Formats: sequence, structure tokens, C-alpha cells
Amino acid sequence: MRSLQALKEELRVLEQYFPKRTNAPFSIISSSVDDITSIYRDPINQRSISICCKIIEVPNKCLWYTESDNNDDVQEQLTSIFDELNSNTSNETRSVTLQLEFVIERLNTFFNTSNLLLPSHLITTTENRVEPEDSGVDQEEEDDDDEDETGQQQHHHEQDQCSLDDDDNNKAQQTGQLTKDIDGISLENWQLLETLKYKRINESAQKNHEKIYTNKSNNQPIRKDVASSLSSSSTSSSSSSSSSSSSSVQATDRLMKELRDIFRSQSYKNGDYIIELVDESLYEWNVKLYHVDKDSKLYGDLEQMKLSEKNLDKLDHILLSLIFNDTYPFAPPFVRVIRPIITGGHVYSGAICMELLTRQGWSSAYSVESLLFQIVATLCKAGARIDLSSLNESFSLQRAQQAFRHISSVHEKSGWYTAPKADG
Repeated sequence: MRSLQALKEELRVLEQYFPKRTNAPFSIISSSVDDITSIYRDPINQRSISICCKIIEVPNKCLWYTESDNNDDVQEQLTSIFDELNSNTSNETRSVTLQLEFVIERLNTFFNTSNLLLPSHLITTTENRVEPEDSGVDQEEEDDDDEDETGQQQHHHEQDQCSLDDDDNNKAQQTGQLTKDIDGISLENWQLLETLKYKRINESAQKNHEKIYTNKSNNQPIRKDVASSLSSSSTSSSSSSSSSSSSSVQATDRLMKELRDIFRSQSYKNGDYIIELVDESLYEWNVKLYHVDKDSKLYGDLEQMKLSEKNLDKLDHILLSLIFNDTYPFAPPFVRVIRPIITGGHVYSGAICMELLTRQGWSSAYSVESLLFQIVATLCKAGARIDLSSLNESFSLQRAQQAFRHISSVHEKSGWYTAPKADG
């Protein structure tokens, strides 16, 4: 318990000295007894480098990693730093602050800068904070002495706390307001990306563990008469498994990049559309479209829908569903309208049927945002209309999938219609 309290105090002090501020050389974004997320500002390119710590065992056993997209040379340096920290068991006797100081010093050396140093008294405090071992009566007597001193120290601690808060407020006035975004991404969305990346790390670790366990379980003596046949099937299975795994990793990495780019997008920040992950899954997105061409009939329908008394749910957008699979970005997502009910505009039972969304018309170079823009343009140009008499109904996934398969099979034989250049 004492170790836990010491860690909490250490994190509290770190957050006070390195609060969330825009363009600060170093900031603690969030911290708990489980995780620490911080940002080191690249002094050369002014890019944010995330420095993350998973506290595996209180108070000092940590797993260090980064979650930002870094240049190759920066990533190589971070890998070297974190490998050294994570593989050295002696670091478990060093406080989190001292381990963080090691990371910062190495990055300062790499960038040839000295404008970011941990305060000496902060380091000294953590060096002197030694956790006592349980020692029977002597330990109890020490605890009693600590309790006697608590009342005397509390008043001084409160005064010190007020002083720290005043200093922090003065620094805020000098440095600027608390940061509202990190590397062009809102704090809320940044934390979502952090959660997704940490989830991916856990899933990857679990898969590696299962793979090792499976290999050990399968490492049994086998009869010579079946060895050759098992060997060939094992090779085929291994190849297939490796291919599937790499595709999944590739899809996850690309979707993380797409989501990060969208969170930085001006159209997203302007509120033209909103992204929601279904059950925090990277592979299923709900997209709320708020902006369409004002000269289109679809825009007029949206305005009427907002004012309609039949609109019991106060729907003010078009809700799309995007479902990705493990082969993304080499295969398109399945895109459908959930609600409101839309007729025309290449929408069939909710499915959006465009050549762009087939394997023949898709390109891995397309971004999700450019796809959304194309879908909106197609809906408007192709005369999509909202069924204002069915505002509280929605399209089902099953019917949309059936419609898409049917329309795709028809167009595979007859070809897809390409609009004249005059029509855009």
C-alpha cells in the first residue's frame, strides 16, 4: 500500500510540473497507477512524440513504448531507448521519474538540445523515496512515528501545495492555455487513439502467447510414417496463417492511420461529418453526414426532415455504416445507409452500389475521407431522396448485403454506368 501511495504522489508531482500545454517541450497528458501518456516535442520539426508507460507492477516495473507515427530515425532511436529500459531488470529499482529522465536525456542527446531537463529537486525527491520492507514491531513503531509527524507536516504540505498551484497558474499565464489538442487532434480523440493502440498491443501480445503455447503443445514425437504428410500440411497451414496475420496487422495499421488523419481533417473539425466506432472496433464505423450540396434535392429533404413532426428521434443527419475486413486497404469496405430511408442515388435497400465499392473499381490509394466525399457527391448528383413518410425506420444489414451482391453480379456482366464528363 505504501508503494502505491508513493507512486500516486510521484505521478501527482510529475503532472504538476509538466501539465498539458500547447507546444510545451514536454507534457504529461494522462497518468494513473496503470498507465502514463506523455508528449515530447521534437525541437527541430515541432512534431509530437508520444512516450507511453504501462506500469506492470507497482511501483517501478514498467513497459515503455511509443504510439506516434515517427520518422524512421526517431523511431529507431526510441526503439533503442525503450529496449534498453524494458530489458534491464535493474530499472525496476529506479523510480518512474528516473526512468522518464533517462528517456528525456537520451532524446535531448539525439536532438542535440538541452532545453528540457527534469528539475534536480524532483529527481532528488524520488531518489530518496525508498520503500521500507516489513520488519515486524520495528516497522509498526516507524509507522506510529510517521503518524505522529503527519499532523505537523500536513500544514506545511498544504502551504507547499498552494505555492505549487500558484506557480502552476503563473506558468499557465506565461505559456498559454491548457492544450485543447495534441498534434492537431482533440484530446478526447487522442485518448481514443491511445486506447485503440494499447488494445492492439494487448491483442498482439496475446496472439504471440497463443502461438508459443501452440508450438510447445505441438512439439510432440510423431511416427515416421506420418511425418512427411504432417510436414507438408504444417507448412501450408503456417504459410496461410502467416498471410492472414500480416493482412490483419496491415489492415489495423492502415485503419489507425485513416482515423488519425480524419481527426486532423478540417472537414471533420468543421462538423461536416462525425465518426463513431461500433464497440470501439476499428473494423466497424458509423458515420454521421451533416453536410451535403445545398443545391441538391437531398439537402432540401434533410432540412424538411429536421422540422418534421414525424421525426420522433430528431434525426438531423444521414447515418452510414462502414464495415472493413482483414484485407483492407486492398479490398473496399462495405458501405450502407442505416437511416433515414433513402431512395435513388444508387442506394438499394440501404446498400450503396457504386463501382468504386467493388474489387474491380477499388484502389488501395483511396482514403476513407475521400471515399466519404465521393459517396456524398454521388448521392447528390444521382438524385437521392429521403422518404419523409418513413423517418423512424431504418435499413437492415442483411437486406443491404443481399442487395449489394445482386446489383454487383448484374453489373459484372453488363458493366457499370460511367457518368458523362459534363456531369462530373
